[in-house]
Amino acid sequence: MFQAAAASSSAGSGDDDGNHPPPSPSHLLPLPPPSPSEFPPPSSPSGLLSPPSPYNVIQQAEEERKKIQQREDTRLEFLKKTVEMKNESQYWFKKWEMKQQGEEVSELERAPMMTEEELEIWAKEEEEEAEAKDGKVWDIEEKISYWEEQHVHFVMESKYWELRYEYLGLSD
Repeated sequence: MFQAAAASSSAGSGDDDGNHPPPSPSHLLPLPPPSPSEFPPPSSPSGLLSPPSPYNVIQQAEEERKKIQQREDTRLEFLKKTVEMKNESQYWFKKWEMKQQGEEVSELERAPMMTEEELEIWAKEEEEEAEAKDGKVWDIEEKISYWEEQHVHFVMESKYWELRYEYLGLSD
């Protein structure tokens, strides 16, 4: 009834260009009520009618800060372990080199010793020597070989952590 009156009044006023479609009854139908799962009840702390309390916002920010701090602490712990392992492996390799030359080793001489290419060449040479010595009794050369293996182990482990976490700038 109202629609018919509105249509007749707009047709007689002259404002209608004829470009507007006639109103359809589907847009006048009410929307179905929202399901209860879409909105929490107003009595809940996160309800629509209750604004977030400053205490909850501060508490959430504090929890997020703690999570970030914990991740950073873990990252720094891995960084320290990696640096310690790398320094230890370099120390033992330097000690082995000095022993080969008959010199004493200073505790302060913990610096990078080899590039990756030198390490690969050295590892291949050691593999060939180990294959040639197969079957010999445990002697000083095998003890030295053990420390060489330790060096390779720690260098490979430190390389793993560098690649894993991509935050170390220690590559030779």
